[in-house]
Amino acid sequence: MGNYKPKAVLDGVKKEDWDGIKSETVRLANWKNQVILSCRDVAYLEDFIPAQFKIYEVIGFSEEQQRQFLNKWFEGEPGKAEKLFKDLKSNPRIREFTQNPLLLSLTAVLCENDPEFQLPMQRIDFND
Repeated sequence: MGNYKPKAVLDGVKKEDWDGIKSETVRLANWKNQVILSCRDVAYLEDFIPAQFKIYEVIGFSEEQQRQFLNKWFEGEPGKAEKLFKDLKSNPRIREFTQNPLLLSLTAVLCENDPEFQLPMQRIDFND
């Protein structure tokens, strides 16, 4: 197996699920596996995560950081960057959603790959 380190990724962990997940997570980590947990609110996990785990938090983009990100993403197409930024700015719910760098990246990919892309009015519409 060489230097291979198995990874366990648990995405979207909820507080109510933690008791069932905690012992298994610790067991996997004790076997020298890399364990990655993600959740919306890291605050509640701080009381439950064993000391050997490191906690990282993704901090959302400010409005200016969103603009800079989109300008870099669409470097050759400044009009596309500006249109998407204006659309985000005009929809507070979606703008809040895309403060997360990963979600803004996914939105940019959708816009980049579909010339007729229209920013959804609601977050749930991203699932379509």
